[in-house]
Formats: sequence, structure tokens, C-alpha cells
Amino acid sequence: MMTKELLENSIMKISKQAGLEMSGTFHLTPVSRDPGGLFIMEVMRPGKKHLCEAIRRVVTGFPRDTESSCIVLLPQVVDEIILAAQSGPAIRKSRAGIHANDRIPSSSCNRAR
Repeated sequence: MMTKELLENSIMKISKQAGLEMSGTFHLTPVSRDPGGLFIMEVMRPGKKHLCEAIRRVVTGFPRDTESSCIVLLPQVVDEIILAAQSGPAIRKSRAGIHANDRIPSSSCNRAR
């Protein structure tokens, strides 16, 4: 699975765990060829606020200022989103101290491709 697909599935899983139905409310555009990935996440209203809050609850590096409908997801944030979706809720709470600078080894993302 490519990083984009893994990221999309991870966002859907996080939103579903938060009790939100978000299919069709966001779109990811890869903007780099770097294996770590840099993405623009476009979120359509009215679900934007709820989706961003759900992700922010489990991903400490997710941007706080989400006024724009386009949100830049740096490679570290992409890694955090994928890790949060792969972890169970109990594990996620114990990893609340993960910082955006703590990268998932690229081999983890490459295996998922």
C-alpha cells in the first residue's frame, strides 16, 4: 500500500473511532516525491472542524491552526497519524508524549506499500 492510501485509511480509522463519518469530506494530495511524504489535506465543510479535532486528540503534531481548508501534513505528522491509527486506544494514550520530531522508521512505511 502506498503512503497516500495508508494515510487515507488511517484518517478514516481515526475519524471512525471518534464516531465520525468522514468519507468524501477530505482529499489528500502528495506534493513531494520523498518517501516520507509531504501532503496537502483538503477538508470540506461542514465536517472539517470535527475531523481536525478528532485527529488532533490523538496526533500531537497535527496543526493547531486549521482555518484554511488546506492543511499541510509534514512527514513527521503523516507518521504520527499512521502510528495513531495502527495503535489501539490504550496504546495511543501511552504514546501521547510522541513529538513530531520522532519519526517512524522508513522501513515501517515501506512495508505497508
